[in-house]
Amino acid sequence: MGDIVKICTYCRRESDDEIEECPYCGASEFIKKNQDIFVEESDPVAVEPIFEKKASLIYRIIKYILVGIFFYFLILVILAFIVLIYVVITGNVPGFLLIESM
Repeated sequence: MGDIVKICTYCRRESDDEIEECPYCGASEFIKKNQDIFVEESDPVAVEPIFEKKASLIYRIIKYILVGIFFYFLILVILAFIVLIYVVITGNVPGFLLIESM
């Protein structure tokens, strides 16, 4: 064992200069006693963007219009279903649906 000259950047424990990984936590990054950062070479890591690109204004407007149309038709279907249940249960057609013949 040599002199203690490296400090692990993860667990902050001192280690020998000959080792490549910290015996306590397994990290491979060290700080030398003279405070120079010593990093073992590792595989490159793909960096993913933190923020996604904001959608354009036209795209957002079209999206909200289509969502509005969808909910409009959904409400129409629900109301038609409620009126159908009313007609089946009571046997009466509501006045606003009654079509008078001539």
